[in-house]
Amino acid sequence: MVLLDTNILSEPVRKIPDRKVYARLSVQAGNFAASVITLDELRYGAMLHPQSKVFWSKIETTVIPLVRWMKIDQDSIDSRGFESLFEAEGPDSGNLRLLDRRNRLD
Repeated sequence: MVLLDTNILSEPVRKIPDRKVYARLSVQAGNFAASVITLDELRYGAMLHPQSKVFWSKIETTVIPLVRWMKIDQDSIDSRGFESLFEAEGPDSGNLRLLDRRNRLD
């Protein structure tokens, strides 16, 4: 079992996916895991996309079935997700603008 991060899992939904990464994900689907934090990061990236509902639908059908999703022990970290960060800090937060520039999935 290989634990994948957001960068790898976002590859299938990029405009021009890396063929090697996409091929390995396709061939070995089911042999990968990801944390629910990664799932929240994918949700956040989709939320920033101009066509967020369509983009999230693409993630749900293309990316989510590829891996086994692992829950994180809530006693060890705060796993509320990006939705609560967005609600708490608002869309004009400097932190969110920084995240937007680094993590946007398009």
